[in-house]
Amino acid sequence: MFEEVRSGELRDVVGENGGVSPTERSVAAGAGGSSAAANPSGPAADPRIAGPTDVPTDPSVASADAAAVTLTGPQLRSAAETFALLATPVRLHLVWLAARGPQDVGTLARLAGVTVATASQHLAKLRGAGVVTVHHSGRHHIYAVDDPHILGLVEQIFEHIAPDGGLAPDPPPPDRGYRVAGRSRS
Repeated sequence: MFEEVRSGELRDVVGENGGVSPTERSVAAGAGGSSAAANPSGPAADPRIAGPTDVPTDPSVASADAAAVTLTGPQLRSAAETFALLATPVRLHLVWLAARGPQDVGTLARLAGVTVATASQHLAKLRGAGVVTVHHSGRHHIYAVDDPHILGLVEQIFEHIAPDGGLAPDPPPPDRGYRVAGRSRS
């Protein structure tokens, strides 16, 4: 569970110590096994580890952390739930298929290699989460991915993962017209 502390910073508030064990505090503080109480100003090595009362006091660290952490607890929970929903290979396959163009449930089931009943159950969960949309055409349910964020996410993940399941090579960086010293562009 996360809680917004100040200016967008988050801390884990699970348990008495804000989700950070005394051992983790000691390691982060470089205390070599001493308790968090022995370091009342909080962990010096990693000011992002904030317990219930120890918030970073160094203004340069606080401003850097505030700029880097702009997520809220509800955003993190919702994103985690979306990724958990897509963590099932069948659901991810159905989303990928629906992202390629509107399809009826029978076609999606056949292409995904599952029964219509299985596809329908997964599509209902995806629809409930807003990942896919459904339109009715007579007795047919036509599923699609209309959200550009979901379309981009699906496209990016399969550009990132190679067909063999490993990581795909990174694309070459765009040519921005930079010159190497002593060389000119031709």
